[in-house]
Amino acid sequence: MSSQPQPQVLLSRLYTGNPVLQLERARALACWLQEHNARTAPLVHLLPELQRAAGVLAERMQHMQLGNICRACATRPGGGCCSASMAANSDVPLMVLNLLLGASIQAQEHPQDACCFLGPNGCLFIVKPIFCLNYYCRQLQEQLLSTEKQALNSAANQVLAQQCAWEEQLLGLVRSQAIPIPN
Repeated sequence: MSSQPQPQVLLSRLYTGNPVLQLERARALACWLQEHNARTAPLVHLLPELQRAAGVLAERMQHMQLGNICRACATRPGGGCCSASMAANSDVPLMVLNLLLGASIQAQEHPQDACCFLGPNGCLFIVKPIFCLNYYCRQLQEQLLSTEKQALNSAANQVLAQQCAWEEQLLGLVRSQAIPIPN
């Protein structure tokens, strides 16, 4: 008879491993969550508001052409802010959340130094890693008007608040061992 792993072991699986392994874990967990909808209702109920907030942020970012600016910078030697090392700022909860919101996430092959989650039109995530929402490089600092930065910060804060609430619900389920985390 095998025993259930301790909550600490389960929690560590959410935040360790390379991006490809994390994506495999996220796919398995997202599938489990969809199959066990009744047990995970608190998570599911938070998704529509999070989707709405992420949509507002995406519209604002698109209006400012941030996807194009950041993608162009990332494909330069050294990778810019969206460098290969940025994939390490992604984790299983973020990937699960994005999969549940309908994001099509595939690790991208880049001959350059870009993040493996950077697609032809920018970041593949609907909900971005926290670092990506809180950092403005010097180029963006110089290009964006003060009012644009304020509007962007406001929209990003809405997403972050919803994202944190969702992740806290997920972690509570993991701590209670109500959901399995793949190896």
